Amino acid sequence: MDEIKINFLHICEYAFFSEDKKVNVLGVFDGMTAESFPIIHPRFSIVIGVNGTIFNKRKEIEILSPSGEPVISTQINVNLENKPKANL
Repeated sequence: MDEIKINFLHICEYAFFSEDKKVNVLGVFDGMTAESFPIIHPRFSIVIGVNGTIFNKRKEIEILSPSGEPVISTQINVNLENKPKANL
């Protein structure tokens, strides 16, 4: 059985891995607003910290409006290795 635990999820302006494999998250959004839809945001990143026992699966990420309507829907490849990590 596939099990995933989401430790955190951030929508931010930019995210990247440093040379020492640490995640750098810049400009975390508290919220996003628009006067009308659709709206184009030039660039943003979704950063998700997960652990679990899932290997080579496709999962869907969906961002919903306050009324529950889908705003963004995309599929991602998930490949997690169940390795113990130090608590930070």
